[in-house]
Amino acid sequence: MTTGICWVLHFADQWQYFSRQLRTFLAAYNMVISLVIVTALSYLPGMDLDDQLERVNIRVTPWNWQPTDDRTWWTSPTEGIDIGAIFGALFPGLMFYLLFFIDHNVSSILSQLPKYNLKKPAAYHWDFFILGVTFFPCGFLGL
Repeated sequence: MTTGICWVLHFADQWQYFSRQLRTFLAAYNMVISLVIVTALSYLPGMDLDDQLERVNIRVTPWNWQPTDDRTWWTSPTEGIDIGAIFGALFPGLMFYLLFFIDHNVSSILSQLPKYNLKKPAAYHWDFFILGVTFFPCGFLGL
């Protein structure tokens, strides 16, 4: 059902109904709209999904800012990973690195065309620094 709604809304910009702004909105946010609709449908009265769908009980969720698993806040990034898994992750990791590198360079080249009269500011490479600062603690926190 979610896929069907999403697929129909994907082509909303080609519809002749509604205003152009609404059609563009429906086409741009088709996935979110379909998820909200299907989730709302599951809560309708008469939809007895208790035996098929396990819901999260938010009334008993602990809010004491502790990890929900039996672990400490600081984790070892390589704990439980054997050498085969490390070498298995090298290829996808290299692909993600190349994707990021090529995407950034192509975007930089396109935005620096002479017709845009770009002058590099002092913090031109600030995005790489911020990315490194955010990735480093995530590895130690196990995120």
